[in-house]
Amino acid sequence: MTLNHQKFAINDKKQAELDQLKAEIARAEYKVDQLDAIVVSLTAKQGSFTTAYASAETDRATALNNLNMVKQVVEGIKEMVRKANTVAAQTNGTNSQINETADNISVLIDQLIYSAEVIDKLALLINKKQASKVLISAELVTAVNTASSDANSAIALTLTALNSCFTAVASCGEANRMTFLEKGQSLNLFGLVTGNMKAITDQITTAANLAVKEAEQQAAQVEWEAALKDIGWASDKVPLDTAGLEQCQAEQTAAEKKAKDAKAAFDVAAKATSMTDDSVAEYTRLKADYEAADGFWKKLIRLVKAFIALLAANIALFKAQKAYDEAAATLEKIFTEFGSIEPGEGSLYYLLDQANTKAICEYDFAQKALEMVNRELAQAQTGLITATVQLNSLNAGLAAATAAALAA
Repeated sequence: MTLNHQKFAINDKKQAELDQLKAEIARAEYKVDQLDAIVVSLTAKQGSFTTAYASAETDRATALNNLNMVKQVVEGIKEMVRKANTVAAQTNGTNSQINETADNISVLIDQLIYSAEVIDKLALLINKKQASKVLISAELVTAVNTASSDANSAIALTLTALNSCFTAVASCGEANRMTFLEKGQSLNLFGLVTGNMKAITDQITTAANLAVKEAEQQAAQVEWEAALKDIGWASDKVPLDTAGLEQCQAEQTAAEKKAKDAKAAFDVAAKATSMTDDSVAEYTRLKADYEAADGFWKKLIRLVKAFIALLAANIALFKAQKAYDEAAATLEKIFTEFGSIEPGEGSLYYLLDQANTKAICEYDFAQKALEMVNRELAQAQTGLITATVQLNSLNAGLAAATAAALAA
């Protein structure tokens, strides 16, 4: 009885060991299945993240390319504006020179016409003397006739030159308009792309206002010079300041008083009843004095008005020039420092810059996510290999233990 009991006990002990091995194998199999499922899931996730990473990389390259293209567009627009400014400055300089040449040619034509008239009168006088049988040298007659013909030819050629100047002035004016239009469109395009429309609008508005004030100042200057010429004063007689204006106004007041006094004296003479030779002569003199004084007073009135208009035009031109210079400086600063200045919100440059920033962020996120899933997959694969080795070891141990128990 004792021997049988010991054998049964040994069998139970072996069986317990075998059952324990089987339980460990079951746990190992569960772990292997779990790790295998994780590896399968992470492999699928790795494929998705790889696709997302490739897409993000493509989007980033596209966004960067678009941003670089709009940067090139901005640089091209800036170059167009600078060239337009250069052409405008050169055209304005050429136009001024042509206008000066045209004025000089006009003066020359007046002098030629005067000379031709003198020569024609001399020729007419010589012809009359010849008709009166006065002895005149044939060389003198020939020289005068030749001079008359040459003078008329010179006038014709000079008129042709003047016409060419006017044609050139018209061409320059058209070139100025085209350059101004090109500059305006370039600036508008720059504002559309970069969003700096206020600076663009200020530049265009101040430039147009400056052109108007320049034209008004030139017209006021012409009227002032005409008023000076009408009254017979030299341009340096009156300084263009408040002291000069006060001088002209004082001259006007004195002339007004003189004109009124002359009119009063003339009115008294006009009411005289006796008509003697002396009274008629006195009436004529007083009338001439009144007309001269009144005419001079009216010329001074014109001069004072022209003076006030010219001073106002000069002040307006100064303010317009200052506003234009400030707007031009602001725009030039934007041109020069555009890379460090934020573009206007909603502009094409702003949108592409935002798109590039977003693409970079998405690329970084996709890259980090892919790196993380790669690490997790590598860890899961390592764990699966370890668990599989452990499972195989347990299966081998179970087989050996079972064989040993059966042999016993």
